Amino acid sequence: MARKLKQGEVVHYRVTEMDAREINFWRNNPGGIQGNVQIARGNPLVAGERVPLIVVKVSGEQINGQALLDGNDSVWVKSATEGDEPGQWSWGDKDDED
Repeated sequence: MARKLKQGEVVHYRVTEMDAREINFWRNNPGGIQGNVQIARGNPLVAGERVPLIVVKVSGEQINGQALLDGNDSVWVKSATEGDEPGQWSWGDKDDED
């Protein structure tokens, strides 16, 4: 019987090329930020890297959630489906994790 995904669960998300490019850009180019805005800092992100994702909403076969990064920032993930390709989520209890 397949596990049922629930809100608040932690799964793994594979970072896409676009995710990595945008996050690395903002981490390296914080210019123009003023006021009480926190500057994003963290280790470089690589496309295909697996990061934890907290599920916020389950909608049929898709999920939305907050992906936690190796730094002080995170990324909002929308409409991810289950799988092992970039942009998809998977259960975090596999034996063959990266």
